[in-house]
Amino acid sequence: MKHFLLANTRLSLDAAFLQHQRAHPVDLDLLKEAVESLSCPPNGVWKGSVDLHRTIGHQTRIPAPSIDIETPALFCQRIGRPGPSRVLLHEPLPTSHLAMVGVWSGDNKRNFHLITAYPGTAAEREPNGFSDIDGASVQFWCRHALVYQKDTYRTKPFVSTWKTVIEEDWKRDTQNIPSSLKPFHWPHQPMATLPSTPTWQR
Repeated sequence: MKHFLLANTRLSLDAAFLQHQRAHPVDLDLLKEAVESLSCPPNGVWKGSVDLHRTIGHQTRIPAPSIDIETPALFCQRIGRPGPSRVLLHEPLPTSHLAMVGVWSGDNKRNFHLITAYPGTAAEREPNGFSDIDGASVQFWCRHALVYQKDTYRTKPFVSTWKTVIEEDWKRDTQNIPSSLKPFHWPHQPMATLPSTPTWQR
């Protein structure tokens, strides 16, 4: 765990955050600047984007041709991610925004545990094995994709469908769960009966 004392906040970065950053690194000074501009909401959880009013990088998530879960599309697996992402062969877009998810803790809510950060605006988490077929993440990523960048991916692009990707994710995520505790296989029943992978882990 790394800690940085800011003007009014202590910024905390753990090993999971640093691993997650391998797919979209952000300069530490930008993180500090963005966090110092935040206010703690009532529930202590912050998710959104901060406009730093200058170009800070490139947003790799872009609008994509709308598909459904059985439409073939390009996918690729990013470094530090458990499953594939939908990708396009395109140019990333300049952005002045930094999207972040984090949690305040401590008696005075002055410790900010940053969970993820990336150039661009906030997005739904990518679908995983516990995703509801009609849920927000599936619908969002049927309309968006990531720009393929060789340096941040550990596989080459391949053709698949969201249905196949999610089913394979489901098999991997539930391989250690006793069959008696599993609900019906996705997508025949929403996965609300099992804990979903947190937003910041995808």
